[in-house]
Amino acid sequence: MDMPLDRLFHMQNLIIRGGYVLSPLEIKRVMGRDLRDFLKGLIPERPEFMITGGGGEDIIHVIMPSRKEDALVLMGLSITLLRLYRSEMPEEGYRIDCLLPSFYSCLQQEERVDRLYRIDLGESIREIPSSMIKSWVKPLVGDGSVYRLISSFLSLTVFEDLGGIRVYTSSGGSGIPPAGDITRVLLDIALKNLFDSQFPKRFPGIAFHRFVNEVYIFIRKNEKVLFDDKAGYALLEELGLRGKIESIGPGDDPLPP
Repeated sequence: MDMPLDRLFHMQNLIIRGGYVLSPLEIKRVMGRDLRDFLKGLIPERPEFMITGGGGEDIIHVIMPSRKEDALVLMGLSITLLRLYRSEMPEEGYRIDCLLPSFYSCLQQEERVDRLYRIDLGESIREIPSSMIKSWVKPLVGDGSVYRLISSFLSLTVFEDLGGIRVYTSSGGSGIPPAGDITRVLLDIALKNLFDSQFPKRFPGIAFHRFVNEVYIFIRKNEKVLFDDKAGYALLEELGLRGKIESIGPGDDPLPP
């Protein structure tokens, strides 16, 4: 992402003084066959975005910052948070996906299991109250300009340009706006405080590993406590989370990607 140095210094001064204001996020509807070409033009200017299903099988929603400057600020926020709560960063790269190799290594170290459960908690980005997320972020960054930017991000609206008319939607105080790595990092922080802290208390001795929204749970015959789909969904409901639970055992078909 190219930006003149004087513009970068100006943005930095605004952030330090607490004067930088994030603009609403923008949503674009893209035909599936046109997505690759659309992203080729988008990524150099606004590398922070999220892709969701659209209004039909062939329509895809791309949600992104509406300004190039905001994309850079959100990228900086995600890197800052990643460093603070993970206490380490990969030697190369600055995206949360750069931590995937260590996650895969943990999965490979698990011994033979009798049933493997996978929980996709991606839908939880719409459910977790922003007030709870801010309460977990504040101890990491303090109450200065970074915290104010994150608070501002959590309250962003999303607009769609319909023939020159902007239609806005709001989260209503719940959920994390979908805008790229910052969304995934904030979800990771939230699930660390919600899911990771509670699962061992409810199911002691059962091994699990999580990377952002994906959780893998390893069940062996000699477990002292029971975990199954019903117990998993009950835990999610109690924690105010939403997700999809799938499992595989000996002789079953592989889990879908």
